[in-house]
Amino acid sequence: MRCLEKGRDLLYYVFMDKTSLRKKLRVKRNCLPQTELAPQSRLIIKKLSGLIPFKKGMTVMAYISTQSEVRTAPLINYLHKTGATVCVPWVRGNDIVPVILTKGNHLKKDAYGIKVPVIKKVITNMKKIDVVAAPGIGFDIHGNRIGFGKGYYDRFLKKLPSKTIKAALAFSCQLVKNIPAEKHDIKMDFIITEKEIVNCRDTR
Repeated sequence: MRCLEKGRDLLYYVFMDKTSLRKKLRVKRNCLPQTELAPQSRLIIKKLSGLIPFKKGMTVMAYISTQSEVRTAPLINYLHKTGATVCVPWVRGNDIVPVILTKGNHLKKDAYGIKVPVIKKVITNMKKIDVVAAPGIGFDIHGNRIGFGKGYYDRFLKKLPSKTIKAALAFSCQLVKNIPAEKHDIKMDFIITEKEIVNCRDTR
């Protein structure tokens, strides 16, 4: 795999179309040394837990990380300790459905190779979800997001009330100056990297 050139600043990616940008950012994320994924992920989770006071009674949607995504096991373990209800995405048809993840749940891989609970207790009332910790390929400082190109998260995020906090978990190499936005795209409220917390609400 050919990694992107080092030293490129955020402006390098401004004029790329979304497809090209997705491809380059995916390569860039995949080129992160495996030895750095866990420690950088812990820094990201620490910043997130400092930003949002998770507690019993809250419902938080995380994701079960795969490949070079920000590792979420520390977040899920922490949320269970606080007594918060944890749910994770389950792809059903063309949509994401939030299913509850309890401590000790048995998991199996779905058709996409993503682990999901064997017993699926679906959350049907989207108003119950207080926070979504979202993955992605790339983000900009305005909260625009590049996903995997299928629109699953955009369709899901549209169903959430405005009070739900949408926090993207990303490595700093995934943050760019500008991402081409489309009408159906849903913006993140915060982007949490190992280096900083970007309050996207301040840039709108």
